[in-house]
Amino acid sequence: MARNKNTDTDTDTPDVPATKTIIIQKEPFEVSCPFTADTPMTDILAKVLNQSRAENIANNQRSAVKKAIKEGTLDEYRAGDFAEYDAIYEFTEASTGSSKSTMTPVEKEAKSIANGYVIKHLKESNRNKKDVDPDAFAAEVARLAATSKVLAMAEKRVAEMDELAEDKFDLPDLESLSTSEGDEAAAA
Repeated sequence: MARNKNTDTDTDTPDVPATKTIIIQKEPFEVSCPFTADTPMTDILAKVLNQSRAENIANNQRSAVKKAIKEGTLDEYRAGDFAEYDAIYEFTEASTGSSKSTMTPVEKEAKSIANGYVIKHLKESNRNKKDVDPDAFAAEVARLAATSKVLAMAEKRVAEMDELAEDKFDLPDLESLSTSEGDEAAAA
């Protein structure tokens, strides 16, 4: 049996958790993960997967389509690059909808560190995030976030933030920071 690193739950299928922790209103809940690679394809599963695939393609191609519209080359883009992207698109782990809200604080920080490093590397070669394939970018961020060096740095930062959170700062009541209607009218 495999163990899922996020939930440490036993599974019969490698890399497929029996349960997954989700966060609702900042509270953790365990939900079952009934689907595996052996799950028979049904009409509804096919519809859900096709919808998710279409949404991922739309999200990944949105900026390129915007650029093609601006340049007046939408028809060429639609017939060329977009059609090619659609033909070769496959789900990757980065595109499967793993939400930040289900990550541990250390995983979130590791992803943030890795994201910053990849962006810095791109800038050093006079490129930016928009210049690379979104799936390739996400895969590289995920790869770096899983390295021992980045995880150690993330653990240290999270521990420092936890330590800072334990300090009792003399913060004003948030209500006292809001502007009253009378002050807004006087400012106008």
